[in-house]
Amino acid sequence: MTRPDDVRDDVRSWLRGVPPLEEALADLVRIPSFPATLQQNDVLDRVDALVGAPAAASHDRWIPDWEAVQALESPLDAQRLWSQLLERDPRYADTLPGLEVSVHTVGETGPTLMLNGHVDVVPADGQTWRHDPYRPSVSDGRLYARGAMDMKGGLVAAALAFRYLAEHWRGPGRIAFAAVPEEESGGNGTMAVIARGHHADAVVFAEPTNLDVVHRHVGIQAFGVDVHGRAGGMLRRSWGTSAAPTLARAAVALEELEQRRTARAHAAGGYDPDDLPGFVNFLIHSGDWLATRAGTGELRGLMGVLPGETQEQAAAELTDAVRRATDGRPGEVTVWSHGGHRGAELPAQHPLVMAFTGGAGGEAPLTRPTTAGTMVCDAKIVHGGGWAPAIVLGPTGDNLHAADEWVDLASIGTAVELLVSGAYRYFDA
Repeated sequence: MTRPDDVRDDVRSWLRGVPPLEEALADLVRIPSFPATLQQNDVLDRVDALVGAPAAASHDRWIPDWEAVQALESPLDAQRLWSQLLERDPRYADTLPGLEVSVHTVGETGPTLMLNGHVDVVPADGQTWRHDPYRPSVSDGRLYARGAMDMKGGLVAAALAFRYLAEHWRGPGRIAFAAVPEEESGGNGTMAVIARGHHADAVVFAEPTNLDVVHRHVGIQAFGVDVHGRAGGMLRRSWGTSAAPTLARAAVALEELEQRRTARAHAAGGYDPDDLPGFVNFLIHSGDWLATRAGTGELRGLMGVLPGETQEQAAAELTDAVRRATDGRPGEVTVWSHGGHRGAELPAQHPLVMAFTGGAGGEAPLTRPTTAGTMVCDAKIVHGGGWAPAIVLGPTGDNLHAADEWVDLASIGTAVELLVSGAYRYFDA
């Protein structure tokens, strides 16, 4: 069997005989595979074709029993981690019955290492791109398109890494590759993998990390603030009580909360200066007519759940901040939260971390573990939920969810090398 120290050279040579990375990625990013659409299945078709049908591998592709997925409970604390979909978008009533998940597996016995990538992307509406976001453009080694960075570049890397392993694996354990929908809507696709019985002892998510290994994951908590005043004309106090000023005070309080929580996280160390691990992001709306005082106002958002705290602790801190800011102000204020996932962190010396960082060999070896990065992905479900330890390792890119999103094409090939060599090291083959 090829030694882990030498496998990267072999992978580099092997990549010259498979579909070119640029061609494979371009094929994926042309598909606007948004959440709540069946275009996600079209991406699965192409990913499955990229994996091929290695003789030693098995393939399971299915339409999940979404009610069973919704009932799935975390082994950590019996919480249900299902993200509400029908409440968010009525289109799910039509798309969920046809939405699919795909898992490829090689190996017969022993512990399982799973690679994971999602097929959905966020829309590009309202963004100013230099070109059509669904017609890939290549410049200076970078491919620009919606989903290039998040995360179809990593999806290509994971698919090809599995294909290489399926063709070469003679190790003592099992390798799996899950391609899942609905990550951007909260992670129900990865939960469907677990509900199906595809359990892993460790998971590597191929999200973009600039080829660093991220072993700290920020969780996420959905929340809302509702203010009820009294709609009426603006010329007399007795006619109406606006909800807008009270809602604005809540918004300012949440901005200050983001700053405090981020400062606290940075004080603990391990984050890049640009990271916002304590993020409190929200949309705000109040009233419908300029000449009428707003009878209602609402704020909808997501906040980061820091490693070491529960969703309830994060939500309680947010509720307290809003209550303090709006106490005594006009209107009835309601603060609520749901749909949270915990954060998690592995020690830098954890075997999974060490397998994908230390002495990877070849050119530009990855030699340092890192906790840098405010990584929010399905690792929060698998690791934070208590099913398995997880890390994140994927290509280099920028402008995630923004205009002119790009991924470095060469880094996709490097990610394949690192995923394969890390798998060998994980099993100490």
